[in-house]
Amino acid sequence: MMKPFARFILAGSLCTSAFLFTSCEEIDELPPRTEASTSSQYYKLPDPVLLTAEESAQVDAIRQEYEQSLNQATNNSAL
Repeated sequence: MMKPFARFILAGSLCTSAFLFTSCEEIDELPPRTEASTSSQYYKLPDPVLLTAEESAQVDAIRQEYEQSLNQATNNSAL
């Protein structure tokens, strides 16, 4: 009865030790550095687009609504 159980334990420990020994390798966390790196090049942002009067009014309305909700939240939390 003990012999099959011992084989199971032996096989399990061999598999576990093989897994542990093969998975422990040195990991290179950073990608290799190349000379043609894009971070050394300049990126030009697109030119800004001016808003129309309607778009400015919409932005102002959203900003006012946001500020009013902030004021209500601070007034409610102060109570």
